Amino acid sequence: MFTQLYSLGLFLVFIPNHVDSEPIRSQTNSLECSEKDLLIMEGKCSRYVNEYTLLSEEYNLEDVTADIAKNMSYVCDRITNCFDEIPCDEAQKFKRIYEQKCEKDEFRNYKMTNCVNKLYDSIYLNSNNCSKAYQYFSKDLRVRREAYSSGESCIVDIAEAVCVEETALTYLNTKYDQFVDIMSIKPDSEHCTSLHDELFSRQCEPMIMKREKDQVLEQMNGLFSILRSSKKTEEEKQQVKCEDITECMKDACYNSHDSINKFEQSCSDKDNDSFDKCYRKLLTSPESIMYNCPNANSTKNSTVSLLDMLRLNRFSDNKECTRTLMAKICTPEAMKTFDKDWGDHQRRMAERN
Repeated sequence: MFTQLYSLGLFLVFIPNHVDSEPIRSQTNSLECSEKDLLIMEGKCSRYVNEYTLLSEEYNLEDVTADIAKNMSYVCDRITNCFDEIPCDEAQKFKRIYEQKCEKDEFRNYKMTNCVNKLYDSIYLNSNNCSKAYQYFSKDLRVRREAYSSGESCIVDIAEAVCVEETALTYLNTKYDQFVDIMSIKPDSEHCTSLHDELFSRQCEPMIMKREKDQVLEQMNGLFSILRSSKKTEEEKQQVKCEDITECMKDACYNSHDSINKFEQSCSDKDNDSFDKCYRKLLTSPESIMYNCPNANSTKNSTVSLLDMLRLNRFSDNKECTRTLMAKICTPEAMKTFDKDWGDHQRRMAERN
């Protein structure tokens, strides 16, 4: 159980790392909090903070229904409204912090993060013909807003086809105007930690996934001489260039310089020692295909197709098995930060399932 907060500094305990919590800049018209303001913040506002924290800890994300998500959003809104009623600088800072937190939490509670990933995949691959008529990925936020506003029925149609969570569909059907704002209005903040910034950066992921898929298929074709006699589709002919992905990542301020540099290195043909390149090599290596990982559903049946064998061999779910195979097939350089790279890879895969 949480005790009531008696210090303003403790409000920050409940704020995640990726929330804009910059100190108030010194201004000539700054307004210090009075004793009355502090009492309201420490009494009324902190009570709402505690209530929201308890609610957040009560439910696992998978157990959050649309009704629970709605109630949590209501409680979170009470926090921001409480701080909004107090005009002093400190209260207004907490208001901005909790506005960002509430927005992110609501999106997560309605299972919209995974839904947006699937929407992006479908839009990028033109899996649904209606998306071709709208510039959902435009860098121009006015064009982007027009696309999401006029293309609402298209977005909902795609979501109904690819988003399995009912809560996500509830969000789109009841909060679509809010969704459009998130996708098309950049918050007035210099920290690039908002939900808008995060979702903007995720537009690059379908390009990255397609490039990785193309590379794996190329390696399989080369290794097993699986050359289809039919012509390639226009989509298959389109090779994703490293430069295009890098440009996409640089356009999104949410991406750190380190993550961009790491991608550029792994994408370079000259760099054969990265975790990602090693992992792709693992997918098509005869040794990994035939290797029987402990507790994995692999097969040695010669009548099973190679593609089925790849699907049945679950080494990719087994960290230590993957570590063993990488040590056999790749250079020590690729294993340098294995634990961190494995965690990042598993997180990316989970977000797309």
